[in-house]
Order: sequence, then structure tokens, then C-alpha cells
Amino acid sequence: MLQSSPFPLKQSELNQYFHTVTEYLQVNSIRMHISDRQLAALTNLLNDWSAARIIYYSSQNRNKAVYNLSLAMDAMQNALKAIYSELSTSVLSELDLDTLHLHNFCAPQESDQASLSKA
Repeated sequence: MLQSSPFPLKQSELNQYFHTVTEYLQVNSIRMHISDRQLAALTNLLNDWSAARIIYYSSQNRNKAVYNLSLAMDAMQNALKAIYSELSTSVLSELDLDTLHLHNFCAPQESDQASLSKA
């Protein structure tokens, strides 16, 4: 079944995904042309997400904790979507697509396919 987004559905998998892709984007930021401003914002959002998860699992006020976790998740996903939308498919490797879960979202363009078939 194809997913409509690169983000895992289970929270534990989503947490690992957020941490993995944030580190991966930081390491590959120059090659991928990701700005320092975007990386700083992403790191801050990851810290917010991590803090919200800790509060969620230790909170007596579950409704507020769920709300805060949901806000942190939405912010993190929106930041990643913004970064992903600016990535040039020409700089993405198979490892990039695998790590970021972007195979279904960065298919080669028809012009890319045509040039590949001529080679």
C-alpha cells in the first residue's frame, strides 16, 4: 500500500524518523543545498518534539500533552515538507531517497527517463 506522505504512522517510528532525517540532512546539507537557517529551525523543532514526547509520556494532564505533541509533530512535518519541496531531484541519491522515504515522491521526471533511455 502506498503512503501519501514519507512520514511513518506509528509514533515510535516517527520519532526515529525525525531524529534520523534531521541528522542526515545536517550531514548532507551542503550537497543538498539546505540553508543554515532551515537546519537551525529543524533542530529547534526536533528539540520541541522531543520535549513534547517526554511530557506526553510523563504527564498527568494527557489532553494538553496530546495537543502539544500534535503541534510539535505538525511543525516538524511541515518543516521537513518545506525542505523536501526545495530539494533538486538531480542531487538525490538512492541512499537519500531511502533514508528520507522519498521514493514515492521523487520519481524521475519524464525528461529524465527519456535521457536515460537514450544513453
